[in-house]
Amino acid sequence: MDLLAPKPGERILDLGCGDGVLTKKLADLGCEMVAVDSSVPQIEAARKLGLNAFAISGEDLPYNEEFDAVFSNAALHWIKRADVMLAGVYRSLKPGGRFVAECGGHGCIHKIRTALVQALDRRGFDGEARVPWYFPTLGDYATRLERAGFRVDSIALIPPNSLARRHHWLLGNVCAQLFSRLLRRSAQRLSTRGSDGLGTATSRCQWNLGRRLRTTAIHGNQSSRLIRHQSLQTAPGVVSGLVWQNSPCTRTEAR
Repeated sequence: MDLLAPKPGERILDLGCGDGVLTKKLADLGCEMVAVDSSVPQIEAARKLGLNAFAISGEDLPYNEEFDAVFSNAALHWIKRADVMLAGVYRSLKPGGRFVAECGGHGCIHKIRTALVQALDRRGFDGEARVPWYFPTLGDYATRLERAGFRVDSIALIPPNSLARRHHWLLGNVCAQLFSRLLRRSAQRLSTRGSDGLGTATSRCQWNLGRRLRTTAIHGNQSSRLIRHQSLQTAPGVVSGLVWQNSPCTRTEAR
């Protein structure tokens, strides 16, 4: 919200709005909000809050230079065709408009993801092919943003907070998304009994769950770019960051 810095009267698109609770907060600040999500039940919940909400995939945005800002929170890691989505976001923004987003970043839920993929592989399925997420590195996402036409003002990996309270919710959510209908019973056994290494991966929250990627980008690839260095500790002894300088843009990533 601080990075978005919403102003009353601005027209803002909430991409992946979920149940609309955060969208409603922006609307209450005086913003003209449009909310989209691929989930029909979520859109129905958002409409009950009085929001202008539509069941639209992030890969199928129909807008053209309509918004002062596009905002997204905890949704973009579900969109695997990131280039298609970013092109739609760029097209939806007015010239000079801003894109502010936070999503799962590289390393998010790594141990759970690995344990679930290995469990599927042992059962004769291609576990990797069933992974529904895209957790990008800083360099990968910055390149995609710039390729879409954005000027990247800031980007960083944010370390996890204390997320033990989300432990049971995440397991159910992960299993529901990763396992097909044919494997729902197996998924239930995995989440309750901790077989195939899943129990070890999740017990006492011994996993890097909440690593998030946060970025601000501007519509229009100006030749003179804001110099900003985002350097945040993501794990003991590990620091990730990027530096943008005047064109041609040079990036350095420290690990």
